[in-house]
Amino acid sequence: MKVWHFERAVWELDGVRVVVRAPWEAQVGAYDYTNAVKSNVNVKTFLAKRIEKKVVPYEVVVVDGHGKLVHGRMYLSNLRESYGG
Repeated sequence: MKVWHFERAVWELDGVRVVVRAPWEAQVGAYDYTNAVKSNVNVKTFLAKRIEKKVVPYEVVVVDGHGKLVHGRMYLSNLRESYGG
């Protein structure tokens, strides 16, 4: 799956904005989950369990609703609220 498809799939399912630091047309693993991650999970765990293994060897970051990089301790509930919803 192309990086931009992957980023969009994460946004549509989990409501989290990830940015894979890779060429736009690079191929990564499919984001083939069917259920969203619970809100009480922190960003570090979310990345470790769902994202990082799919985008190897590329780096990935999470961006909040203000365009700022977030730290790993932030809960997805707070992150999702930053997007205005």
